[in-house]
This record gives sequence, C-alpha cells and structure tokens, in this order.
Amino acid sequence: NGYEAYIAGGKLGLALLNNATNAIYHATDATFNDNLWHNVAYVYDGSFNGDNIKIFVDGVLQKSSSLQNNLGNNSI
Repeated sequence: NGYEAYIAGGKLGLALLNNATNAIYHATDATFNDNLWHNVAYVYDGSFNGDNIKIFVDGVLQKSSSLQNNLGNNSI
C-alpha cells in the first residue's frame, strides 16, 4: 500500500498502489527530457478515480491521463 511519484519515458506520473491489481497509474501526456529542474505538484482528491488526479509542472496544469485506473474503494 502506498504511493510513488515517478518518471517513465520522460513522463511525470503518480502511482497509488494497493497491490498489482488495485492501483492507479496517472501520468502527463507531455514528456520532460530537457535536463532542467522542474517544480512538480500532484493533487489527488481521494475519490479512487485516477482521472481526478491533477499534475502541475512549474505551476502549470498539465494534460494527463490514467494508464491504469482500478484502485477500488478503501484500498489505501
């Protein structure tokens, strides 16, 4: 159980995990491979719906999508 911020293929993401089956993986549509530092903030409303996760990079809301959206109620 838990969460992690990650970078995969240059995309910034947030994973909310209960187990391999019950998890949300949500990432930016854009990539950030520019070798610069960025301020990243994730906002999660606790709704168990990954589509409600917001990702901000340098204060700007990014387009993003859920790669897996199957957390289930009361999983975390």
